[in-house]
Amino acid sequence: MKARLPIGNLEDSEDWNASLRAVQKAVPPMHWQIFERYLMENLSSRQVAEEFQTTHFNVRVISHRIRKRVQEHLELLRGSDSNDGTGGRTGSTAPTSVPPLPATGTR
Repeated sequence: MKARLPIGNLEDSEDWNASLRAVQKAVPPMHWQIFERYLMENLSSRQVAEEFQTTHFNVRVISHRIRKRVQEHLELLRGSDSNDGTGGRTGSTAPTSVPPLPATGTR
């Protein structure tokens, strides 16, 4: 089943998998489960909301925030358009952490 992630054909990419793992470690387990069920398993936001006893709007907000963090982490791994080979970063060649996720209510 194809995931509902509008990022292109990245599912087999090492960078993609590294970004997913890094973000998964940085978010609450329930938020990750919501993200997986909604965007990776293609359940509707209403189905996921019912399963996790929250609102369908909250499912979409949580999933959007996690997807955004995965995309940001992926961009850090791949670097910017800089020609110096550092991708605009100084020091380390890969991100060491993922910024914290803003809190959302889960009714």
